[in-house]
Amino acid sequence: PCIEFGYQSVALIPLRTGAETIGLLQLNDGRPNLFSSRLVRFLEGLGNTIGIALARKHAEDALRESEELYRRIVQDQTEMICRCLPDGTIVFANGPFSRFLRRPEDSLVGTCVHDLVSGEAWAQLAKAVEGQTPSHPVAALELPFAFPDGRSGWTRWTLRSFFDEGNVRVASQATGSDVTSEKMAEEEHRLAAVGQLAAGVAHDVNNYLTAILGNVDL
Repeated sequence: PCIEFGYQSVALIPLRTGAETIGLLQLNDGRPNLFSSRLVRFLEGLGNTIGIALARKHAEDALRESEELYRRIVQDQTEMICRCLPDGTIVFANGPFSRFLRRPEDSLVGTCVHDLVSGEAWAQLAKAVEGQTPSHPVAALELPFAFPDGRSGWTRWTLRSFFDEGNVRVASQATGSDVTSEKMAEEEHRLAAVGQLAAGVAHDVNNYLTAILGNVDL
């Protein structure tokens, strides 16, 4: 086909990234003997540069697609999801988390978890994260939560830390839910059980007192 189109010089340059060939660059010219050995070596070097650039672009596109897929998945979750750097800086927060805090998602990214959690809850959270290791990266805990407007409640979290090849923590993710209603129901059940116990004790004591008072009358 090259001869039919009038090409007398043809060069096929592989596009490589390392030992892998990811493409082929074809150069055609109507002049004979155009591609000298020196020019071919230059084009091969250019092919390696193009190959590396293409591989990097493909990797960036795949990462971007992966991040977008991850974002769509976590936004559809009913649980709260928050991802942080080792210093506590929030890099991602989904809709349920922002709605729980009654703050826009954009206002949460870049802030520190310490600004949202304080006091005893922060001490428990920091201790749980510090205790995570590459062999035990997951922890679960319940935290009391106080809001600036005076509201209070309880949250239940699953914490996971991510480590690099050197076993250095690079990020942490918290997945949680609001369990205030559940806690309130448990407290009501506990109070009801205590009330029943007190009523039973009062009934027994009353029976003993009745017998004692009857004997005193006699």
